[in-house]
Amino acid sequence: MSRERSADKRIFPRHSIDLDTELIIAGKKIMAKLTDFSVSGVGLIIREFPDNIPEEFDLTINELKVETKAKVAWLQEMFSGKRVGLQKSGPLKGPIPRYPLPDFLIGLQRMGKTGMLQITTGPYTKNIFVKQGDVIFSSSNQEQERMADMLRDIGKISPEQYDEATELMKASGKRFGTALVELGHLSPTDLVWAVRFQVEKIIQNLFGLESGNVIFKEESDPREEVITLKFSTGNLIYRGIKSIDNIDFIKQNMPPLDAAFNFSSIPIALFQDISLEDDERKLLNLVDGTKSIKDIIAASPFNEKETLKTLFALYNTRLLNLDDRRTIDSDLVKEQLCEKPEPQDAEAAEAFVAKIETLYRDHVRLGYHGVLGLQKDASIDDIKKAYYKAAKEYHPDRHLHFQSKSIKHKLNVIFAYISEAYAVLSRQGSITLSGISDRTEEPEPPDQKKTARMKFNEGRDHLEDRDIEQAVTLLGQAAYLDNAIPEYHYFYGIALFKDKRLKDAEQSLRKAIDLEPSNAVYTADLGHIYLKLGFKTRAKNSFEKALKHDASNKRALKGLEALKG
Repeated sequence: MSRERSADKRIFPRHSIDLDTELIIAGKKIMAKLTDFSVSGVGLIIREFPDNIPEEFDLTINELKVETKAKVAWLQEMFSGKRVGLQKSGPLKGPIPRYPLPDFLIGLQRMGKTGMLQITTGPYTKNIFVKQGDVIFSSSNQEQERMADMLRDIGKISPEQYDEATELMKASGKRFGTALVELGHLSPTDLVWAVRFQVEKIIQNLFGLESGNVIFKEESDPREEVITLKFSTGNLIYRGIKSIDNIDFIKQNMPPLDAAFNFSSIPIALFQDISLEDDERKLLNLVDGTKSIKDIIAASPFNEKETLKTLFALYNTRLLNLDDRRTIDSDLVKEQLCEKPEPQDAEAAEAFVAKIETLYRDHVRLGYHGVLGLQKDASIDDIKKAYYKAAKEYHPDRHLHFQSKSIKHKLNVIFAYISEAYAVLSRQGSITLSGISDRTEEPEPPDQKKTARMKFNEGRDHLEDRDIEQAVTLLGQAAYLDNAIPEYHYFYGIALFKDKRLKDAEQSLRKAIDLEPSNAVYTADLGHIYLKLGFKTRAKNSFEKALKHDASNKRALKGLEALKG
């Protein structure tokens, strides 16, 4: 077997490890050295990699609590053996604290996934609902996290109002918040605030967990009972870590005190919407890639406990990392990160939407220099400054208040193009300064895979807006341009199904399953297509197969119930 290593997009945060272990691949025990791991995969060095293993195989690594289906993502020949990247092909899951909650939230955001992240610890279960990567809601079966108890505990309602609303809720079957509004104890605006407060509090309380299990259950749409809100992933992680009282937990999971933090080189991590107070900005200003954590504690405006919590929170958002390559201009980054945000009124928001529309329409014509507002002879410093300013301005995470799916899609396209412009122009600028080349012409337009991703994202937006005809066109183009991505075929199949083109939808779902056989969502939805076509045996087989991959898959369970009826 010989496979080249592909570009590592690092969707899920990766953790280094140096550990000799015995793993089981397709039933064979193999000695290996673990080098790194993430929620979605593992890197290792194997002296003798087995030949003729199936494309998808069972993988067990006891030290990482891994027992899943996997496949080889890349393989590299080395003097000491083979360096191998294994990608998990089963559900995204793992135990806390080996797989921290921020890792899941960051990865799901970068993948644009939709579904439910379920966290269980002892008798308690909490759910975080995600739509196209954004956190939109949460729920909990923990009594003290009910809205009623939370509002009473923080003094938002009195004990008497609590009792009165509880009686009305029991008598009428209405939600507690609705009862409060009807009784005049909360205004409708206060109720929205209360729901948002409860959702954030449930999520914040998860970050200090020292044990538990996390699993992501992919669903094509959030559940009907979910109230859709939008939260900045970066802000949720930052405030969640900052709310941890157990300083020993922080110290145990913190990098060594002699380590030096640097700013991330990944733009999507660098300019997240993280609300910082004045003293937090002062602390961030101390980061320069050379000062150790111990040095920062000594110079911090906070005490040691608060400094450690703040640094650990920024580290978990991936805004800070331990990369020592010094590729980031710290002063320019801090100039943007430490700048106070200006409040936007309705008129300013409307003007910004118009700016987005114009730049989305013209970005390819403008080219890499034009989209950053640069002249062709711009220096490296000019390129960096323009890039950091534009990346902050158009970061999708900073504009969650826009409800339009179309605007979100356009921001994603603009942000990706700005990042691409910086990557190319800074590389060209380095070549020019070294005297090797003075090339100034614009590079080639985005490649086919990037075009496919753009088509896919836009097609998803149209599908959600029930513009089925346009969704079919765009998702079909995405699947054609990059036919190795299973979710392109899946969503194209869903669009075809909604367009009542059942046989075409079946073919697309089958292609998605061929590429990702263990995906219960794809298999269950194929069963529903068979059900619609009248192929009951095929439908039953599909539902049963889906339940083998995910025993709680609701679409498969609903399909089997329909067959009984």
